[in-house]
Amino acid sequence: RDTTGAITIGPCINVLIGNCISEHDRIAYWFTLLSRSCYVKNCTVVNAYGWVPSIHTNGATRTEFKEVPPYPPPEISYNKIYNSIDGIHVYSTSHIIVKRNIIDGCRRIGLLVSISYNCTILENIVRNNHDYGICYCEAEGCTFMRNIVYNNGGNGFELRDRFEKSRTGMVVNNVFWNNGGDGIYNPYGEQKIVVKNNIIGMNKGYGINGPFETIA
Repeated sequence: RDTTGAITIGPCINVLIGNCISEHDRIAYWFTLLSRSCYVKNCTVVNAYGWVPSIHTNGATRTEFKEVPPYPPPEISYNKIYNSIDGIHVYSTSHIIVKRNIIDGCRRIGLLVSISYNCTILENIVRNNHDYGICYCEAEGCTFMRNIVYNNGGNGFELRDRFEKSRTGMVVNNVFWNNGGDGIYNPYGEQKIVVKNNIIGMNKGYGINGPFETIA
């Protein structure tokens, strides 16, 4: 409580942050560069206020070492984030699983995946955030599946890219409901992203705005 950073890990391997509570810390939980196969599970964050989101990864990935049994990939799962500046930011990270988190009432970002690849964003609830629900920024090969994204002030799912490059990924079986902008927004050229089997309704803008490789 009331710290500049509650728990920061890295570089290290196979570390679990579990069942912790952070209240009014600048940053709650942070994986720094070279953290391998590390996990944040079943934690709560309330009123985090820093420039780095409540749960933040910077360079995290699965371990390259051949342990027996092998360590699973890094994971952020079953956490609850309320009334913070930002929710979860997956940055410069690969092969992480972000699963079954609740992100509610953040004053800016819900969930941001940037400069990362082969990440799985699965079954999260992202709601009531002031800006966009989920943002996909300069990343490749990530899968967004069975997330429920609603009542956010901006777009439900938004692409951002300084280089306007065609990106890859999948947006499948999600719900984008009653967001303040578009359900799914791409301001750039055609993306090599599959948009399929989503429920999109009652958003203040378009359902799907912008070109994608597949819309089905």
